[in-house]
Amino acid sequence: MDMLRCKALRGHAWEAIASDADYGPDIPLSLRCVVCGTIRIDLLDRRTGDLLSRRYDYPDGYRELNTSGVNQRLMRLAFALRTNGTVRGFEQPAPHSVA
Repeated sequence: MDMLRCKALRGHAWEAIASDADYGPDIPLSLRCVVCGTIRIDLLDRRTGDLLSRRYDYPDGYRELNTSGVNQRLMRLAFALRTNGTVRGFEQPAPHSVA
């Protein structure tokens, strides 16, 4: 899972997922990020559709990115460098293989 992408770009790529949890008269809208695996559950009023509550369930390691002291600009830069595989036009060295 690519947690750095979601942090660096400040957004998730949500897909709707089924929920079998019982929320009484309210309607759950459950979403999962296809990139990092974060789950978001919105609880909607059955009559009006108003958002009553929202909660997130994060994958292991996701919250640690919040507390690592790395600012948004550095996360974005790290993601761009990793995505492009280059630094000032030079390709990153291939990882060492273990024989």
